[in-house]
Amino acid sequence: MKKLSSILILLMLIGCSTIPKPAPLIVDYPGNLTKDEARMALILTISNRELPKEWSNVEKIIDNSLSAGLPFYVSPRSRHRWTIESVGDDLIELGLKRRRHYLRCRVNYKNDSCNLSIIGSSNLRETVSRIHKSALVWFNNLEVIIRRSFGRVSMLKATK
Repeated sequence: MKKLSSILILLMLIGCSTIPKPAPLIVDYPGNLTKDEARMALILTISNRELPKEWSNVEKIIDNSLSAGLPFYVSPRSRHRWTIESVGDDLIELGLKRRRHYLRCRVNYKNDSCNLSIIGSSNLRETVSRIHKSALVWFNNLEVIIRRSFGRVSMLKATK
């Protein structure tokens, strides 16, 4: 009986391990983007809205071509599970809900970069210094979404 309970405890520890919380990430804007353009790029991407109507047909064609030809390209029309929960002048707070788990992150905008940090969670075994390993995967995926949104708008702006 002791052996069985020891095995069950070991499996529980392996299956739901925690890791150190990631430090806030700094994401630099591409050289041709302003703080407001970077902020709007993320809002458009996360909210799954269409591209601005003032974008030319060439820009729309580029977006469609990248969506069709590059499997890692994320168009603002694609679906993300991140939702915008709060928007301020210099910050956006985003939430991700997967089954019973919830992760909340904040993007603080500065003049030439933004900081991405975890600000809360539910059912992710969060402590002051540790969090469930799935949170790190989702946090890193959010960083990729942010970098892609900045790069996409930067590329489209450069074609004008």
